[in-house]
Amino acid sequence: PSFMEAGASQAVSLAFRPRKESTFRENNWLEFAGGRLRYCLTGIGVSPHFAVEGLEVDNGMVDIGDVLAGRELARSFTLRNQSPFEVTYNIQIRNVGEVNASNLNPVDCVPARKAVAAGEEQEVALTFAGDTESLQYQAMVKVVVPNQKEKLEYRVVGRCWAQAAFLYDPSPTARSAPLRLDRFKDQAGGGEEAAPIKLEHTFPMTAAQAREEAEFPLRVGNCGGGGVEGAWDNLA
Repeated sequence: PSFMEAGASQAVSLAFRPRKESTFRENNWLEFAGGRLRYCLTGIGVSPHFAVEGLEVDNGMVDIGDVLAGRELARSFTLRNQSPFEVTYNIQIRNVGEVNASNLNPVDCVPARKAVAAGEEQEVALTFAGDTESLQYQAMVKVVVPNQKEKLEYRVVGRCWAQAAFLYDPSPTARSAPLRLDRFKDQAGGGEEAAPIKLEHTFPMTAAQAREEAEFPLRVGNCGGGGVEGAWDNLA
């Protein structure tokens, strides 16, 4: 209780902390000497919501690309706060693939944590830096927004090469195959002065006997700083 002089006024602070998305209505009474006053409070509970823009996502997977060992590859995306209030996001990264020889995380996001005002956006740099030749760099990247219903979780994959020119089998079977110590034995080191890349593949015998064409997908590329000239040589 409080006492007010005649003609005086007093500010009253009211707090609204909804625990779910809904419309709330509450009746209250203000009692004073000689009577009481009823007033009704209404409020709408909303959940925070962030939208991710600029990421090319395929079934929850983001392919960041190919990088030369010892270098860094960067992609940017935007986090947009679609809430009517300021919200702080936090990005959690868990490595689930190849490990760098330096023990440094191959995948990173900057800034990993920041408060974003209502209706504003924040650009985030997604970086990939490998130092070991491998097809199997993978990390789970999770954008944590308190109380947001929609999950913002992605599997980021990338590949690291010891030389600029590369050639590999992009099929799901090859990408999920166990790591082998000799998996790149035919790709000799030497920086951007690429050695010949040798690749062997056995096509189905049934197709050969029936004289049918058989296809084998390959992906060839250049992750160096300059151009490379390539030529195919069938050794069969």
